[in-house]
Amino acid sequence: MSFFRNIKIRYLFLLLLLPINILTSVIYTTYFYKNDKALIIKGIDDKLITAAYGFKFFTDSYHDKIAGSDSISREQYLEVIKKLGEFSDNTRIEAAYSMIVSDGKIFFTSDSATSATDDAKAAVPVQFYEQYKDASKGLLAAVEDNKIHFDAYSDKWGDHRSIFLPTTSLTGKHYIIGIDVTLSSVEKRLNKALFDSILIGLAVFAFGAVLIFIFAWGISKNFNIISSSGF
Repeated sequence: MSFFRNIKIRYLFLLLLLPINILTSVIYTTYFYKNDKALIIKGIDDKLITAAYGFKFFTDSYHDKIAGSDSISREQYLEVIKKLGEFSDNTRIEAAYSMIVSDGKIFFTSDSATSATDDAKAAVPVQFYEQYKDASKGLLAAVEDNKIHFDAYSDKWGDHRSIFLPTTSLTGKHYIIGIDVTLSSVEKRLNKALFDSILIGLAVFAFGAVLIFIFAWGISKNFNIISSSGF
């Protein structure tokens, strides 16, 4: 009878402590994922802002020459595109571009040659002074308050996480720098972080289960000793 009683006591403790172990594992998994996600997004945004200020080095003097839709020749524009394409390759970003606001509309003034395809070689740049008609909320916010904004969105060129940096050239020309990275690259890193967090949660659950079993076994053994002693 004592054998069966010990088994009942062990299972009783296991059933009581198992939900606590599950909850603890979920908390650990959630904590590690949120922490890793925040670090990943911060790292990506730090890369975006660094690239944006690096981009400004190429575009400040260029924007000093812009006075309208016919102020830049095709040869000048293609030269800028080439430099910005090299900049994008060297910094490993999806796209770099600049825009100005005129009469309440947003126009592209430079582009590192992007397209909706995954093949960078097949990329087609936007035209000089081409209107950006489907601007994201982040870009519109940057236009409105003249502050840096990050955004995750989709447009005809694909899915991106971007920074929009309002800036001013040395001669006072106002323009906005946009830097994109693909959302797929961001999601890939986030998925890996989630997978790693789940592994940590499972490890915590397994470790907790072992401790619970040892604790339940010890309690039932002590209970049996007390019972055998007549207390």
